[in-house]
Amino acid sequence: MGIMVVGTLAAGCQAPADRLQLDNFRQIRTTVSSQADVANGLGEPDTKLDGQWLYERPSKHLRAIIDFDGEGRVTRAQWIDAIGGAWEDTGGAAPAPRDAAGPEPRNARGTGKP
Repeated sequence: MGIMVVGTLAAGCQAPADRLQLDNFRQIRTTVSSQADVANGLGEPDTKLDGQWLYERPSKHLRAIIDFDGEGRVTRAQWIDAIGGAWEDTGGAAPAPRDAAGPEPRNARGTGKP
């Protein structure tokens, strides 16, 4: 009987499942989701800065960065998965393609020639 009680206690003390999952991240909507919505979906952040929450799982090479406006609404959300090679950014911060008619790239000497 004592073993059964210990087993039940051990099962009841398990850590909650990590909610930092891509499916949960994709539920976040810019200008719509609040800080409470983000916390309900992803859990409490590892770090709270002024207007920004950071979620980090170093062992998984995973990071989520959520930016908020002054009213606590999401303005930008980034998902960075170094192992899976995924980067999602609601801010559209991907580098713009170089215009074919634009300036030629420069080398260390400041000229377009190698």
